[in-house]
Amino acid sequence: MKPSGPTESTANKQTFQALMARGQAALSEGDRGAAHDYWRAAAMLNPTAESVWAALLDVVDDPE
Repeated sequence: MKPSGPTESTANKQTFQALMARGQAALSEGDRGAAHDYWRAAAMLNPTAESVWAALLDVVDDPE
């Protein structure tokens, strides 16, 4: 019998959302490096989420 409580997918979704929010807060504070780190971690949890890739585009350095 499995213990009741949030499923792994629910926990991952909540973690993903928290990482996205922390990334946005970091960007708002001018910390692009921290925002990148949070959003990169979010991308590892949900690599098919368009929102995380769009967010990362805001903080990647332009090679030129």
